[in-house]
Amino acid sequence: MNSSKIIIACVCCALAGGALGFGLGRMGAGGTANRAEKSGGAGDSKDSKAANGRQGSGKSAGPGELYPGIAGLKTVAEWRGYLERWIAAECPEKNLGHARECLRRWAEQDADAALAFVHASPRFTHRNSAYAIPLGIIGRTQMPRVIEWLRQNLSEVDRNHAGECVIGDIMRDYPEQAMELAVADQIPVSEYFFSHIIQMMAQVSLEDARRMFVSLPDNEKAAAAGGFAVALARSDARGAVEWCLQQQGKPYAQSAFDSVLRTIAQTSPSELPALVERFGSQLNDDILRSSMYYVTSLDPAIALDVLQKLPAEKRQRYGNDVVLTLFTTDADQAVAAARVLLPESGQFDQIYRGYELWAYSDRKAAEAWLDSEADAGLREQIRMKQMAQGDPMGFLSSVNAVADDSFTAQRIDEALKLAGEDKMPEAVNWLLANPGQITGKRLRQLGQMTRDGVPITLPDISAMPDGAARQTTINYFSDEWVNSGNWNNAAELIPMMADARKQDALRFKIFTAMMRQPAQRESARQWLATQPLSAEVRASWESLTGAATTEGEDDEVIMLHPFPVH
Repeated sequence: MNSSKIIIACVCCALAGGALGFGLGRMGAGGTANRAEKSGGAGDSKDSKAANGRQGSGKSAGPGELYPGIAGLKTVAEWRGYLERWIAAECPEKNLGHARECLRRWAEQDADAALAFVHASPRFTHRNSAYAIPLGIIGRTQMPRVIEWLRQNLSEVDRNHAGECVIGDIMRDYPEQAMELAVADQIPVSEYFFSHIIQMMAQVSLEDARRMFVSLPDNEKAAAAGGFAVALARSDARGAVEWCLQQQGKPYAQSAFDSVLRTIAQTSPSELPALVERFGSQLNDDILRSSMYYVTSLDPAIALDVLQKLPAEKRQRYGNDVVLTLFTTDADQAVAAARVLLPESGQFDQIYRGYELWAYSDRKAAEAWLDSEADAGLREQIRMKQMAQGDPMGFLSSVNAVADDSFTAQRIDEALKLAGEDKMPEAVNWLLANPGQITGKRLRQLGQMTRDGVPITLPDISAMPDGAARQTTINYFSDEWVNSGNWNNAAELIPMMADARKQDALRFKIFTAMMRQPAQRESARQWLATQPLSAEVRASWESLTGAATTEGEDDEVIMLHPFPVH
């Protein structure tokens, strides 16, 4: 077991960052050159099998096409000369690709000499990743030499960098040798590589990948389990599930099963409904979410089948995406799915969102469907929402003076908000003309769009008929004007209040607000003396506010009960 292995979370340049250094320097046909002539005996057939299993269908560009600047360099001396000149010029980045290719060609001819050159050079940009080119070529047939060289010549940090670059460079074509390096003592490697090496091996032989996985030490086996599970699921979805069940009790069992589920969702989505039905209560929410994402994108009908096998709370959680995706293929099915999967309160919003996304990409088809929609109520709701959003004032003018159903109320809220952004006076006038639609929420909604609150004046409020809407408006503006320091307007509202206790409560708010300002305290006392309150109440209020401001002129007044307790 590799007791000194350090498992880290980051991923080196070896796989993703070849262009940043020398790590993935093999271009064109050079990566597999000389494999047969450098291998002997039984190794030849295995190497040939690996090479044949990974040949791409496209034609690779030749070295001359990729690096025309060095096309004329044909010998070791010429390649070495180019590298020496590049280093003397302080390793300009613009020529990094050419330098890497020269090193690769040299290493194919004499890897030991190329490695010695990189190691001995006084300057070599991306030196650690440059090691990967000759070391990778040596490691195809002599990986123990590579391991020993890394141990003898590089620090632990540099061994990590160089070792990972070697693995990234060779693991596609030489996965067994890559794994040999990955599990070696004193060569710290990210767990990322174990998973990917297994997958590379599985592309050629699933049985070889299985053998490799079984042979790994426990620590590395845990790191590689996800990769093997993915490879198995791609080849045999049901077999992968059974394999995961056989791993129960092992520390990697759950992560392997999660990998299988996600892979099946991407590659064999038709298998997912049966899996969900079998393991529904055991499924990890994060993995289920990503699996549903994949299967919904691939086949929303299958996703719908999966959802119907989930508990109700999970159906609702993942149903939104299915409804949206179904709109792109079958709007009627999307509506039906929303009615089944989503709570009643959220059905319309998701249906409308799906319709709008469809209309954004194909308005003609979406509108044709809407015109023929058999559910007249749904058709009318969609058109109402479109109008509320597209022509808010036109929508408001079409609404009856009293519309108390919740759907229309929501559309009024939307229209007032949108109208208030551009046409505040018109929105306020509509609200005043329809007092049955006045609520504290709508007043606040409009008030939040202006610095000084809703532009409704005292005459506007005075002209309103008696009733709940008038009292709602008075309550809203009494707070607004007290808090903004408009105490005169607030005081004018007192006689308009129908409840005597609310009148006194507003008097107390005005008085205490004025007392918070040292310059206004005498005016506050004079104003309080004019109010129809008993001497006992006035004395109590002055005592309360006076006690609260004794310790400091700028202290806020403590809001206490405005009436004496008897």
